[in-house]
Amino acid sequence: LYQAFGLQMPKALDDATKKEGWTEVPKEEVGKYAGDVIITAKAKDAAQPEFQKTAMWQNLEAVQNKYAFNVDSSVYWYNDPYTLDVIRKDLKKQLLALPTN
Repeated sequence: LYQAFGLQMPKALDDATKKEGWTEVPKEEVGKYAGDVIITAKAKDAAQPEFQKTAMWQNLEAVQNKYAFNVDSSVYWYNDPYTLDVIRKDLKKQLLALPTN
């Protein structure tokens, strides 16, 4: 995602994902890894994740600026060329729809 859109990954996240290309982030540490925009994946019809109802989440700068959104985990799970193109187009649309401050 970062490379595809020419974005800078937060240093803590870059360090944590170097070896495997991903990392599991404990909910109490999200602030340590959060960037200007936060994208989370959840099932399309699932309720809002509980961690998104916490004060910790609500106090994140990206959340306060309305720069946090969910994507459909059933689509974002795959990484074949067709799906990656669908994801890229969806993210572009969602990123361009974010409010400008």
